[in-house]
Amino acid sequence: MKRISEEKNPDQDKISVEIEHFKAQAGNKAQALVYKNMLAVCNGFAKQKTIDKKWREKESKVSHCDKTEDGKGDGAQNLRVLDPRDPLCEQMIKYSITGKIEADADNLDVTHDLEKMLNLNVTSLVNARKEILDKAASRLKKAKNKLHKDIDKPLPKTIFDAEIEYWTELQTQVDPKDNKKKYVRHRPFCQVAVWYLKKKMK
Repeated sequence: MKRISEEKNPDQDKISVEIEHFKAQAGNKAQALVYKNMLAVCNGFAKQKTIDKKWREKESKVSHCDKTEDGKGDGAQNLRVLDPRDPLCEQMIKYSITGKIEADADNLDVTHDLEKMLNLNVTSLVNARKEILDKAASRLKKAKNKLHKDIDKPLPKTIFDAEIEYWTELQTQVDPKDNKKKYVRHRPFCQVAVWYLKKKMK
């Protein structure tokens, strides 16, 4: 759920978006030029700080999404169940309070796709999700305080609907290079907040 665009990726010497084949070209040559088999994806690399055996901090580059060793796609390995082209795939995942993405209902195939094929729990992504979860919780707490509600009483559905609308509304941004150009975008990681709000609503 990172923002992908034609803007330059500060960690790499290229733009932030790439075209990736859902079914790898190797082993699926008939799908190589099929439009519905192509996805706009992020570059798939992130910087991550780790501690070595001598307790020294070092920064290394880690891969995720289509850039992982298993996700590069030689035609032999594909995602087992997750399909980003299908909105229903979001029902197969959940998040922890730490920002980790996990399989809902302990589905081993979903776990395989998230961890082995896509490596979606690299530190930068986990931290980004945690930040959104914290912000969504903070906004909900403020909404409750405004209503002067008893802490044990549930919030009305209208509050949750308003918060979901806040997170899913499109943002218009003006290109700094051209004041006339406007881009309509979603907030990065907005669906993490939506997942949290729907869970709290239940």
